[in-house]
Amino acid sequence: MKSQSIDAATLRKLRAICLALPEVTETSSWGHPNWKAGKRIFAALEVYRGQLSICLKPSEASYRVLAKDPKWYVTPYVGSRGWLSRVVDATVDWNEIGRLTRESFREHATARATAALDGASRAPRRAKAKRTAR
Repeated sequence: MKSQSIDAATLRKLRAICLALPEVTETSSWGHPNWKAGKRIFAALEVYRGQLSICLKPSEASYRVLAKDPKWYVTPYVGSRGWLSRVVDATVDWNEIGRLTRESFREHATARATAALDGASRAPRRAKAKRTAR
């Protein structure tokens, strides 16, 4: 099997999906790019055993479905905490990756960032006017 490296097109696509989410930062750890919601990683792009893979923590419902798909595998080191990885190949459905990335983001983001994703108003509440005695 030919060893892969992180290709620019895949990185560009996953980066665009991740950085479109509120309060996300991109970092590099363990030799590959990661995206964080606050201080917690919610997505990564890595080469594992010669295969370029996208690593996410989907919802429990999605996990049950994806775990049966041979294109997905339990992510090394963090798989016991609900992470799965998708081998990047020509059949990657980027709409699905976007949906699953948002699920992973929700698993790790703050309530404020999740509310921003849902379009909730982040405008501060106005203080009630004080009544003056008459």
